[in-house]
Order: sequence, then structure tokens, then C-alpha cells
Amino acid sequence: MSFYRFFNLIESSFLGEVIQSKRELILRTDPERIYVENVRSFFNWPTRLAKLVCEMAVREGYFDKRVGVECPSCGRMIDHFKKEGDIPERLDCDICLHLERDVYSFNRNQLRIREFYRFRKNKK
Repeated sequence: MSFYRFFNLIESSFLGEVIQSKRELILRTDPERIYVENVRSFFNWPTRLAKLVCEMAVREGYFDKRVGVECPSCGRMIDHFKKEGDIPERLDCDICLHLERDVYSFNRNQLRIREFYRFRKNKK
């Protein structure tokens, strides 16, 4: 059987749907913001295993670990840092400022902190 016929057979079976859904998940994933949930969902792994794999990718030089802070008002990411200790005590949300919201400056304890990973373009 030729590879062409083999792949057509796979594509027309239930596996084709699975492969297509995985492809769409990869296309929707931003390589600059890879969350543990992305990895967990793609491989259908438990969260702890997905986190372990991401941490291993950091140690191996494939990912950079980042800490992002989200605006409590608009929900967008204000900024990101290498580690939690780098987050300043006060941050302004440019989106809320441009939308002329009354509150656009937030204390660190008001911000939601989210850990994520970035695909490293050049492995160490």
C-alpha cells in the first residue's frame, strides 16, 4: 500500500478527526505563551505530568519560563517577567488607561500571576 493511500485511509477514519483536532490545537497555541493547560490538553495528560514536561523542557533549553501578570479589570496580560521577584509593587495597564477607565494602576497583590513558557528559538 502506498503512503498516499495509507494517509488517505487514516484521514477518512476516526483517527483523521483526532489528528485534525490536534493540528488545530497546535495552530492556536502561541509559541510565546505556552501554558501547562496547552500541553495537558494536547497530550491528554494529567496537569502534574504536563507541568513536569514543561519544567524538563526548560532544563533542556527548549522553553523559557516566564511569569505574567494579568489586569484584574480587563483580564489582559500587562507584562511578564523572568521570575515572580521581578514584578514591581505597582503596575499600570495600558489598555485600561487608553480606554480611560477610572482605575488603571494596580498594586502587585491585586494582579493575577500566571506562569507560562515560551518556546526558545535557539536552544542553549
